[in-house]
Amino acid sequence: MNLEELFKEAFKNENLQSRFYYEILQNDIYILGEVESNGDVLEEGSEIKLVSLKNEGEVYIPVFLSAESMDIFLDGNEQEYIKAKGEDLLETLKQSNIVINPGQKDTMVLYADEVQLILSQGKN
Repeated sequence: MNLEELFKEAFKNENLQSRFYYEILQNDIYILGEVESNGDVLEEGSEIKLVSLKNEGEVYIPVFLSAESMDIFLDGNEQEYIKAKGEDLLETLKQSNIVINPGQKDTMVLYADEVQLILSQGKN
């Protein structure tokens, strides 16, 4: 079961949610934006420019579990993106609210404190 499938199943079965949170840290995920550094490598201290979404006064960073989900969201529009291990990207975003797979039937909002909790549980 890939990350996308696990995400969808976790909606139906609460027992799979902790596995999903573990797997999102272990697998590559995607965010819209670009690295402001030499080359295309995201290194510690690199500056990144991220695309954000705003809904009812709240700002969210869109996170995608697959290139296919990102393509559906972009609907043919070109956009720079960053692909990296989930743990690394979520560590970068730990002060942000995120929305997983926006524009999909199954989507999830994680607030900053939830992102931090997932990171802390993944390190134990």
